[in-house]
Amino acid sequence: MMRDESNIAMFMEFLELLYQLCLTINTERFNEGRPSSTLLVFLSGILGFSQDCKHFLLARQFCPYLSGQIYIQRLILLERALPLRGYRAIGIPRRPYVNQLDQLNSIREKYMIAGTQHPLTEMISLRGFGRNIARTEPPSILFSWSDDGEIIRYGDFQLTMDKFQQIPDYFISRGEEICDKLIFDIKPDIGLAAMKDDMVNMSSGYSFVKHPANDLDKAYLDLLYSAYASRESKFSKGGHWRWKLLHTQQRGT
Repeated sequence: MMRDESNIAMFMEFLELLYQLCLTINTERFNEGRPSSTLLVFLSGILGFSQDCKHFLLARQFCPYLSGQIYIQRLILLERALPLRGYRAIGIPRRPYVNQLDQLNSIREKYMIAGTQHPLTEMISLRGFGRNIARTEPPSILFSWSDDGEIIRYGDFQLTMDKFQQIPDYFISRGEEICDKLIFDIKPDIGLAAMKDDMVNMSSGYSFVKHPANDLDKAYLDLLYSAYASRESKFSKGGHWRWKLLHTQQRGT
């Protein structure tokens, strides 16, 4: 037991020292006004290369990397301003119960406001510049048309206008198949135009299904029977409900 407690204490001290390292990197000041003199800004430039290191990424590809770094830096600085608990190994006390806004502002004004010579503000500025550049970049996908305007191409892929006109029918038929699968191929004789509802009924649990004119109050029994008897259903096996699968499905919905 004593050894376990000692190991936990050593691990917690390691985590505090790791946080101190991250904080030191995030609060490093520019040398002679040069942002690249800080370790974080210098290393972030590596993310601007492609995976094969043969060219630079476009601005719209690089900005998400900057956004991720900005988000993490803000979390680190927020924890420095208002730590949830004290860091004994590195001498950072727990946040006070009063004047928390003043303590937050002291960190914000020192490291997070534009014009301060620290990595966070430089990356925010770079991201803003990158977003402006991204508007002038060519689109990520370029299509070309055949001379007769009947075929659209993208790389090795091509689509004729005849097939394009079949897309709505395809998605409608796929939607019908999915709906049939969801209700286990039940074909209810229901006219949607004749459905009635009571829009002023505010009672708990009411829906149009319970309106007496719709005769749907027991329709769930048909669905339940189909879920049990259908060959496509996985909710029953060998004449018994598969309760574990049912509970999993219920939690998922």
